[in-house]
Parts: sequence; structure tokens; C-alpha cells
Amino acid sequence: MRFQGQYFDRETGLHYNTFRYYAPDLGRFTQQDPIGLAGGLNLYQYAPNPLTWVDPWGWAKEKTYEVIKYMSADEVTAVKKANGGIVPHFNSNRVARWLNMPGANWNPNREKFRVVYTINQKGMDILNEHVDMDKLFLGETDLPHGVLSKPNEIGARGIGAGLLDEFNKQIKSARIEKEVKKNQWKNIGVIIKC
Repeated sequence: MRFQGQYFDRETGLHYNTFRYYAPDLGRFTQQDPIGLAGGLNLYQYAPNPLTWVDPWGWAKEKTYEVIKYMSADEVTAVKKANGGIVPHFNSNRVARWLNMPGANWNPNREKFRVVYTINQKGMDILNEHVDMDKLFLGETDLPHGVLSKPNEIGARGIGAGLLDEFNKQIKSARIEKEVKKNQWKNIGVIIKC
């Protein structure tokens, strides 16, 4: 049995993870972490807890989560220019930027592009401290430094324009995908933020 992302190498008897080999009998890699000490003090561990963490590339030093933001081709271009960060709305810098928590899949405008953001625990904590939009007087513009939620779209979160810079610091990577068939997405680029 192997961890996610590992392939068995019959020649060595080890499990290969693209950048280094994992020895299951030792419970560790046989080479140092390719990102060095940025991955933590133990340069040979798979993850601090391999039962609850997934680190197929061997790059994570902390627990991460994937959230999804659907967008237009123009917004994808802007995201690339912003080094993978979520960008303010084109027409108003006061409007919240909506994304999906793990397990949610809201795409009301039927966008053909999406970015799968890998965020750290602090990013998830930011998203979990949300306010129901029904409790606000002005709607999306009423909470520029907070996170919104909608009772009719469970798992959708709107990041206030004033919180984008702080949230973008919690993004570890951005995987850009394009819809090739209904609900089938193809990876067209990855931005790794270190």
C-alpha cells in the first residue's frame, strides 16, 4: 500500500514521488526534501501525519486545503499577472470575490475556467470566519474586510476586497483549469507560490 501520488519502483523496491524515493519500511524518504528547510525541520518525512495529510509532491510543510474559483478567460489572465492571487473585480473594487469551499461546486455564470487554489490553515481559518449575507444591510459591499456566505449557496464564500491581500498570502499554489467537456476539467497551468 502506498501514499497518494506514489508509484512502486520494482528495481529499487521503493515508492517514487516524482522528486525522491520513499522507503515504506523506514517511514521516510531516502533523499532530502527538494524545498529544503522550507518543508520543515525533518527533511526526510512524508508529512507530519500521513493519515490526514496528503503531500504527493513532498512540498507541503503544513496542512493544506483546495478551494475553487470559477472565472472568465480575462480573469485567468489577470490571475497569472498577479502570480496566482485572487484579483479584485474588474468593474468594482468593492465587490466580494466568490469561491467554493472543499465539497462545494457553485458556478452560477457557467464559467469555462477555474483556478484550484491550495491554501494553508490560516487561509481556511479566514474563510471559516464568515458572516451570512442576509444579516447585512448593504450586501456584498457591507463587509469589505471580512468573508461572506450565502444561505442558498452552501459552501460559497465571498472574500471582501479589503481582505484579498491578506488571503492571497495564504495561497500556496494556483492550478488553472479549463472545462473540456461538461464537468471535465483539464490542467492548463500551475503557479507555485513559495
